[in-house]
Amino acid sequence: MLELPSTKGTVEKIIQENISENSASKYYLKWAFDRKDHVVKAGTDPGNANQVTIVPVTIPSPVRVFADAMSTSQSSFEVTSAFVRTACANFASLEDRGEEFIEECANNLPGLNADTFAKVLMSRLPRNLRERGIESIDHVVWDFVVQNSRLGAAILKLHNVGLEDTALKKRTAQDSLFSNHFLKNTECLSGRPNAVLDDIEDQLGAYMYEDEEGLGIIRAGSAAVGIRGRHKEHASASRQNSDDELWSRFYSCYPDSEANQGKGIYGNFQQVRQITGVRFKKQMKAQVINMFEWDGRIVEFLDARKTPGAGDSLEEKKHRMVCYFFEKLFDLMMGIHQNLSSNPGFECFVGKWGGGRT
Repeated sequence: MLELPSTKGTVEKIIQENISENSASKYYLKWAFDRKDHVVKAGTDPGNANQVTIVPVTIPSPVRVFADAMSTSQSSFEVTSAFVRTACANFASLEDRGEEFIEECANNLPGLNADTFAKVLMSRLPRNLRERGIESIDHVVWDFVVQNSRLGAAILKLHNVGLEDTALKKRTAQDSLFSNHFLKNTECLSGRPNAVLDDIEDQLGAYMYEDEEGLGIIRAGSAAVGIRGRHKEHASASRQNSDDELWSRFYSCYPDSEANQGKGIYGNFQQVRQITGVRFKKQMKAQVINMFEWDGRIVEFLDARKTPGAGDSLEEKKHRMVCYFFEKLFDLMMGIHQNLSSNPGFECFVGKWGGGRT
């Protein structure tokens, strides 16, 4: 008599499950896949039945197929002291922390191992995209995300954004991956007095919006032309003067305090603030771009594509890809019920653009 697991399970849960030696998965989906190649004998001899030859067919695991694809398309990136120093020189959000911080990170390379963080983030990607209308991850843009996932995860680890690896493995799709340390020490970029960008030249990268007294981190965004500039655009759009802005999930939840009597689903725009994801100076664009792996397929794709704001410049297209990349990582870190975005990301490149409906 076979003993069957009682819990059906999901791909995400199975990927994150830790199974000790000589133990079985607690999920039925994993048990069923593991049993597919086992010989099964009937309880009663059928007698002189016709002989049938069954040719074995190799079926890729529905649980591991995405993780396996991820491992084969990753770059040769490794965390080294040279990487730490390069990242801290290129990103102002790291450089501003000072030499002592840089030296401490350069001397703690095991703590920056990005394998687990990258795998957890990428395990969330298929469902995240499906919920935003992207049915397949078979696109050169998502290949780029996967290929550079360990680099991105290591940069986020330098920013102390995520949970420790042991805690990451226990999180489900409903859970946030942001560490308590990060949440208690978020850096305000705009939307409050004495914000970081108030008295300096605008910077580039990716940002988030935080409702400090409510849902917490609720949205990520990319800023290829300026983080402070993007905040001003959001503040203007929160007044909901157009149909797209009226349809926007973000602005419907947090409209301007004078728009619609200031009655949003969760509050008004004035109660949220823009916080740092990653930021770098405009003169460091090329250095940040050069940290990434750009294979022939993505370069060919970018070269042939007309991109708003980038013209025919391959470097500008790469720059926008980098900003979108970090936006997507922060988007994946949010719990699905706290995330107020409905766009998949990389809208200029994947062709899914909802106007203001994000």
